[in-house]
Amino acid sequence: MAIIKFFASIKERVGSGELEIPVDESGETVRSLMERVAKTLNLNSDILLNKTVLYAVNQKMSDIDDKVTDADEVALLPPLSGGC
Repeated sequence: MAIIKFFASIKERVGSGELEIPVDESGETVRSLMERVAKTLNLNSDILLNKTVLYAVNQKMSDIDDKVTDADEVALLPPLSGGC
């Protein structure tokens, strides 16, 4: 199982801060996992897959095509705004 963590506006749109989802035994990419998460949650995949979302796998910034394996943690970070 992978743990998917949602933050800020993504968390609000998903309605939860965390989801556990099985990962294919051979591994899969962040992209394929997010497609399955969107389908599981009945969401438009654009919410989870777009150029403004940052992804971290096991607390390291990752690319959408990086591999995810069983027991990984994947965090989705929406763009931040504001400032001084």
